Amino acid sequence: MTTPIRGCIPLPYHHMMLANRPRMDAFKHAIARWVHPGDVVLEAGAGTGILSALAARQGARRVYAAELDPLVAATCRATMALNGLAEIVTVVEGPAEALAAPEPVDVVICEMLHVGLVNEQQLPVLQAVLANLAARQPMSTLRCIPFGAVNAIQLMQVDYGYEGLQIPLIRTANPYGLEDPRLAAVSEPEPYWIVNFLAPEQGVDTAVTLTAVHDAEVNALQLVTKVVLTDDWTHPLNDWYLWTMQLPMPQRRVQAGEQVGVHVAYEAGCDLEQVHLAWI
Repeated sequence: MTTPIRGCIPLPYHHMMLANRPRMDAFKHAIARWVHPGDVVLEAGAGTGILSALAARQGARRVYAAELDPLVAATCRATMALNGLAEIVTVVEGPAEALAAPEPVDVVICEMLHVGLVNEQQLPVLQAVLANLAARQPMSTLRCIPFGAVNAIQLMQVDYGYEGLQIPLIRTANPYGLEDPRLAAVSEPEPYWIVNFLAPEQGVDTAVTLTAVHDAEVNALQLVTKVVLTDDWTHPLNDWYLWTMQLPMPQRRVQAGEQVGVHVAYEAGCDLEQVHLAWI
């Protein structure tokens, strides 16, 4: 059994990303819009290669797909061969930051995303890739998929009771799934970090004011991330919502209309334990 590589998703979990219809529809829309016939594409963190394959089928002349995990990279290479794309998609095993494409790149695809831009290495890896390209080619026409992300936060009341015990754990929820009876929103999501992936800040340190919509015992904050696939921030086909995350907080009673201040601070790609959330 192989040891998981930090920041890499083990192969048995990739089928869930392939079957994630909102994710695939958003990326298909973005690739159809931003990959032109004859383009050269670089994908950082290619996984099984589905996005590289879609770019090739859209007319890309060459795709360089970098994947760090050896087992996943081998699967990606086999997938390209099985589907007749091995002549277009070159799979490179290793860190995307070290990949030097032998020709100018038109489009960069990078999907190493986690809610709040924590844990996974979207910003650190993407910025290293872009810096590598900038040293060798003009960047003015480079297209990046995804284009950006809107990170928001909201007050929550979470039922942490299990078998008569209170177990306040960090947890996640599918924004496209059935309503979770353990979760009750106490405010609307309020953006705290809007990121353009071509020129992002590498972290956030800000205060947010949230307004309670009803009386409640708030005991958690929820992170919500909307990924924007192209530069049209308002087109719904560009939007893909990552799984939300609920983080336990010291309980406080709020009344409808009450404004609650929250301090949010962390670096992109950090461990969850390094995310700082505090009542103001």
